[in-house]
Amino acid sequence: MMEKEYILYDFTDKVIEWEKVPTLRIEEFPWYSTGEKQQTAVQCAIREDVLHIKVYSEDKNIRAEAKVNNEAVYEDSCFEWFVTPVNQKGEDYFNIEVSCNGTIYMAYRDNTEGKRFASNELLSQIKIQSAVNESSWMLDLAIPLGILETMQGKPIDQETWYANFYRCGGLRDQQYACWNPLQYQRPNFHLPQQFGKLIISKI
Repeated sequence: MMEKEYILYDFTDKVIEWEKVPTLRIEEFPWYSTGEKQQTAVQCAIREDVLHIKVYSEDKNIRAEAKVNNEAVYEDSCFEWFVTPVNQKGEDYFNIEVSCNGTIYMAYRDNTEGKRFASNELLSQIKIQSAVNESSWMLDLAIPLGILETMQGKPIDQETWYANFYRCGGLRDQQYACWNPLQYQRPNFHLPQQFGKLIISKI
């Protein structure tokens, strides 16, 4: 099984120089059958213990109905990021989904305690900017890393994480695209053993 790698730059207290930040592409379509393979590009960087994620997605079939956090965001055109922020693949991971209109779903899936949703207090700390055009949408996320530590109850790793990035077309265009390749008989993003690697590099 192929494992992609992405260099996640940590600019510490410096201004993020986005021109230096690599772009990853959500361009694997393991369950693709019909329709157009629309593309999604993502950039990620850390600054002052906040993870910044920029998303640009082509979309000719936009759906943006979700208005309440922690509800059915996946039914809309949305970006999803699943991450295990420690240097070991396992069954514990964060499930973060953001619709094109900025509605968020965030849960921590613990192999021993089940699924725990982020509280409204924690979600209020996440900054989300969104823009929807006729045939594309963009997201700009700022996620304090302290939220991850609070929810998982232990420090995050400072060097290596495991993660995958996804794009859902929602009810109008079920593309189920991913960054790191997945092998499963039906659409399923909840496969932490098939995450790719994020290598944190301080600048």
